[in-house]
Amino acid sequence: MGDMIKDGTASDVFHQINTRLAPNEPIRELVAIHKEFDMFSGKYSLKQVFRVLHIVPADHSERRRWLRYLDFIVGYKSDQAGVNGHDRIVKAFRENLESGSVHPMFWRTHKAEDDERVTVTRGHPIPHERQEYVIISLPTRPAGEAPKPTLAAARVRRAARKK
Repeated sequence: MGDMIKDGTASDVFHQINTRLAPNEPIRELVAIHKEFDMFSGKYSLKQVFRVLHIVPADHSERRRWLRYLDFIVGYKSDQAGVNGHDRIVKAFRENLESGSVHPMFWRTHKAEDDERVTVTRGHPIPHERQEYVIISLPTRPAGEAPKPTLAAARVRRAARKK
């Protein structure tokens, strides 16, 4: 994340996400929205869903970078074999929001050097709460530490974006 979006942007957006997925009314409202519009069916990308929910950086100049990052998550591995990071997140939303026992959800990051996968677990991300959450954790590296893509890989990514 460090090379793609600023730390302040990540903090701002994660706060918005975690507020939107919080216990009680916020998560119940998201259940209703998903039920009505089937937002996490796989028909829509995270970028599309977050734009509709207006979960974007307050800094307008950072929005394009954030939305590009959401597309970039497709290239991440996940804790489920054969499922990329993006699809794992969408699947976690769908499974939780359609379950008989909906849990609030919480987004955070972890060091990519510890685990390069997007992970989805259940637990208590907020120490003072007893409420169990679905925890989505994204791997991240500090700015300047991400491996640099080869020229050929950069050309492939650029060509894919133009389609």
